[in-house]
Amino acid sequence: MSNLLRQMSAEVLSPAEFADYILDYYNNPTEYGIDTDSDYYIAIEEAYGYIKEYYIWGEWNISQVRNTQVYKDYINE
Repeated sequence: MSNLLRQMSAEVLSPAEFADYILDYYNNPTEYGIDTDSDYYIAIEEAYGYIKEYYIWGEWNISQVRNTQVYKDYINE
């Protein structure tokens, strides 16, 4: 999954950037031309599933996102 998520950016994203991208791509796949049946979107859905509980009142708990396995896998890919 993490290698598919690396397609989001040429550089490794910070936890805040990662969370914002996942949320944005999850909520707006057609805006970015992402096929919702693709492996890429499925990876986005899975990543969102791991971090969504840390999005409270419109704010990310960045330290929690940083400590998720999905983010750790993403930065170590």
